[in-house]
Amino acid sequence: MMKFARGLMKLGLYKLMPSLCGKMLDRMFGEAAGFKYRLVPDAPKFAVDMLHCPYFETCKKYGCPELTQFSCRTDDITYGNLHKNLVWARTQTLATGGSCCDFRLHLKK
Repeated sequence: MMKFARGLMKLGLYKLMPSLCGKMLDRMFGEAAGFKYRLVPDAPKFAVDMLHCPYFETCKKYGCPELTQFSCRTDDITYGNLHKNLVWARTQTLATGGSCCDFRLHLKK
């Protein structure tokens, strides 16, 4: 899938990624899927703080919350390597003891 995504990014579609992430947010990571988040006003194009994560809650329930960090890391690998002109940033995750998972994706200036 990443090979396909990188091919699309080379066609210039990377410019649409922050907007696409915003449009997909509710469908893939909304309350129906067990997530709770807040949009961050006055922030880069895609800026979300995830407040409740079912991956973390499930791992915590079964006594292995540390496993969630691997799921978080896949986000860093995936979004952090989409295109050289996209900036992926996150300073904390629920899995590492943060108050939220702060997702940011925007175009380089």
